[in-house]
Amino acid sequence: MTQRTRFFCAIVLSMAAAAHRARAQATAADTVRGVVYDSLGNSPLVGAFISTDVDGATTTTDSLGRFMVSAPRRIVRLQAFHDVPDRLGLGALVVYRPPGATRWNPTLATPSIETVWLRLCQGRRPTDGAGGIIFGSTRLSDDTTRLSGVLVEGQWELPRLSSDSAPRYESRTTRSDSLGQYVICGVRERVDAAIVGLSAEYRSSSMLLSDDELPVRRGDLVLGRIDTAQDRAVVTGSVVDRDGKPVPDATVQIEGADALRTNAAGQFSSLTVPTGTRMMFVRKVGFVPLATPVDVIDRGVRDRTVILDKGVALAAVTVTAFRTRSRDQREFQERQLAGFARIMEGTRVKNYPELRSAIAMLPGIMVVGDVRGDFRILGRAGTGGNTSSLRASSRNPGGRCNVTLYLDGMLVDEAYLRMMATEEVAALELYPSESYAPARYRTFGDACAMLLVWTRAHLRK
Repeated sequence: MTQRTRFFCAIVLSMAAAAHRARAQATAADTVRGVVYDSLGNSPLVGAFISTDVDGATTTTDSLGRFMVSAPRRIVRLQAFHDVPDRLGLGALVVYRPPGATRWNPTLATPSIETVWLRLCQGRRPTDGAGGIIFGSTRLSDDTTRLSGVLVEGQWELPRLSSDSAPRYESRTTRSDSLGQYVICGVRERVDAAIVGLSAEYRSSSMLLSDDELPVRRGDLVLGRIDTAQDRAVVTGSVVDRDGKPVPDATVQIEGADALRTNAAGQFSSLTVPTGTRMMFVRKVGFVPLATPVDVIDRGVRDRTVILDKGVALAAVTVTAFRTRSRDQREFQERQLAGFARIMEGTRVKNYPELRSAIAMLPGIMVVGDVRGDFRILGRAGTGGNTSSLRASSRNPGGRCNVTLYLDGMLVDEAYLRMMATEEVAALELYPSESYAPARYRTFGDACAMLLVWTRAHLRK
C-alpha cells in the first residue's frame, strides 16, 4: 500500500468516525435546564408549559421560572407557553439550540419594555411613570373583518394632588391602521385604564383594562353598528366560584341590556345584547363584584363562564355593649322626620337591578353614560336653582349640572357608586338645591342638587 493510499484511507476512517459520533450524539439521551423570564414584569414566569421537538418531552417551570426537561434524543428546539405572552399577542416563546452545542442552558424571555417602546413608539421612553403602552386590534362584529381608521381613545386617572382632591383624568387618541391595529403610547402605568373605539358607522363600548402591573397591555375591540337596535346577539353562560360550584341568584348585567339573575344552576342568558365589546358586571352578596369585557359578535357568545371570588369572611366575635347611635344616623333620622329631602328607602332601592337605575328615578335627576363606561349624575334645568356645572360647564349643555355626591358623609364621584350593589344601600337622600342641604355638606359656591348615599353598614340599620 502506497503512502498516498494510506493517506486517503486515514481520511475516510476519520470521516466515518465523526459520522458515527454525530449519530451517537443525536440518539443519546439529552437533558436541558433553563429559565423562563418576563422582562416586562421583571419576574420569572411561574407555571410556564415547556415543550420540545421530541414527542412527550414536556415540563413546567417552578416558582423561580426554572425547568429541566429530558428526552431520549438530542433536543434542538424549546417552546414556552404562558398567559402573559399569550395576552400580549406574543404567542409561544421559542429558542433554538446553537449548532454544535453539547450542554445547553437557555433563557426564554419576553422582550423588555424598552425593546417594545423602540419598536412601537417614537422617541425615548418617559421615566415619569407615563411610559406604558396599550395596543390591540379593531374588528367588526362578524369576527373576521379588520376595521381601519377607527378612532381609539384611551383614558386613565392621574395621581391625585392631595388625598381630598377631585380625580383627574388624561386621555390620548389614535387611529387604527390599514390592518386594523392601533398603538397608544405614553399611558400612565400601574393604574386602571379604559379604551373605546368609534367610527362613522360603528363603535364599541368602553373596555376597562385593569392594572396588572405590566407596562404593556392589550385591548382588542369589537365594533358593532351605532344603531344597536339593528344588531343584537345572544349571550349565555354561567357563574361559578373558584371551586367550580354554581353561584345562583347572582346579578348579571351587560351594557346595553337589562340586568338578570342566574338560576339555581348558576346559568344566565340574555337575548337583547348589542354587538360589540361590552362590559359585563356580575355581583352577589358575599362575593367580590366583577367587571369583565365580553366581545359580543354576530353569532353570539355561548357558554361564557364567569368566576367570582368569595369575599373575605372575618371570624365571628361576640361583643356585649350598649348600642349608641352615630352622629350620621341620628342626623339622618332627624332630617327624615323634618321632610326637607326626597328620600328613597333601601327597601325600594334593592328592587332595582342596579344603583344607577334607582338614582334615575329620583325627581329632577338624570343619569347618562360617558366614554369610560361609567355614568354621570346630572341635575335638570330648573331643579337646582343655579344650573352651572360643578366641574366643566362645557360638558353639560342644555341647562344641566353635576350633582354633588356624598357616600356615607364623604365627598365622592360616580366611580364609587358604579359597582355598589343595591342591597348595600340604606337610603338615597336628595336635595334639589344646596341651599336646602345640611350645612356640613354644602360646597359654598354652587346651588346645584346634592345626593347623599347611605349604606346599611354605615347607618347600622
